Amino acid sequence: MDSNRVVLMGHNYSTILGFARALGKKGYEVYAVRTGAGNYKSVVNKVLSKRPKPDSVSRFVKKFVMVNINDKDTVLRVLMKTVAPKNKRGVLIPVDDLCAMFIDSHLDLLRKRYLLPNVNNTQGGVNRLMDKGLQKKLAEEAGLPVAGGWTVVVENGKYCLPEEIKYPCFMKAQMPMASRKDYMAKCDNEEELIRALDKAAAYRDCKILIEEYIKIKQEYCVVGFCNREKVCIPEVIEETVLGHGPHAGVTCFGKVMKPDFMAGFIEKMRIFLGRLDFQGFFTADVFETDAGYIFCELNLRIGGSGTAVIGAGVDIVSMYVDALLEKADIPYDSVCNEITFASERPLLSDYVLGYISWKDYSDYIRTADFRFMFDKKDKAPYYSYSALVLSGIARRSLHMVRHRHKDQKG
Repeated sequence: MDSNRVVLMGHNYSTILGFARALGKKGYEVYAVRTGAGNYKSVVNKVLSKRPKPDSVSRFVKKFVMVNINDKDTVLRVLMKTVAPKNKRGVLIPVDDLCAMFIDSHLDLLRKRYLLPNVNNTQGGVNRLMDKGLQKKLAEEAGLPVAGGWTVVVENGKYCLPEEIKYPCFMKAQMPMASRKDYMAKCDNEEELIRALDKAAAYRDCKILIEEYIKIKQEYCVVGFCNREKVCIPEVIEETVLGHGPHAGVTCFGKVMKPDFMAGFIEKMRIFLGRLDFQGFFTADVFETDAGYIFCELNLRIGGSGTAVIGAGVDIVSMYVDALLEKADIPYDSVCNEITFASERPLLSDYVLGYISWKDYSDYIRTADFRFMFDKKDKAPYYSYSALVLSGIARRSLHMVRHRHKDQKG
């Protein structure tokens, strides 16, 4: 017998908060495991800091713990004992790549206590499918247009460059990596590509995907979940404003739309996804070009885009949990409203680091139909976030002073 407990796991307090609210309102018992790396300290049965993050004070989060994702033993102990229901299986949902990879690497152990994302019920299946080169091959077989691509294998700081690469090109990590935005670069010629690859090679052995550079008219994010061959795609997000620095590529401001305008492409997406034998959330990056829509990559987890969908009237996270627990028939067609949304966390980061002004930040928040932090039935997280904003204003001033001093020395 399965439990109604849902454990949310990831580093993004904004996504955990949005999902916890939706699940809590549906009567699910929500536990949150927020993760970090580096010097991030695990806090399991201790008092949190005096300035807690918004997700930790939500009335819909019954228990909140923090763990260092690199501390494997502590993470597994927390998942198997601290937050797992007794004598039943809960549902475990990762909200970032590292957590999805960690869960899949320990699938055989964790499945004893949870229903969780998987490919063909096989440990390592999700991690294998995160290979962007493999994704392009499978997508193309399903009839989806993709950009031309070449794989460069970096080993012991060395690599061989394929002669057939066309310029300009775009490089990125072929497998997800923690915060390595330096792997992403547009290169106009071989000299620039070698310089970018040398920088990546100095960090670690890896696979780099080199893609034909395509002029993009608009970027979209297709959001949904798979329950094996059944694929739910309730909406598409038009990515209007993207973040910078640590949040490069993250949607700060966007529009939730019904996917009807790209119906033919969505149908091919359903074919592609339905062949994967995947059970879990996904988001897919799609580019609109002069030649039509192009499949870019697939993420086998869900992040802030899921909260935006919830704001548009589709409780996608509860729909997914209901499907796993076989509680309800799932509408696998579009059911969303069209709204604009603002994601405060990356917007605040962009303000602190000087990428946008306070007016820009305020205008995005003010003009959005939906914001992630505010909820009339759960006000404490908004007050917590307001304290982060005040801290951010002070940090912005300090950042700008340091930046001016650096410019003067230069």
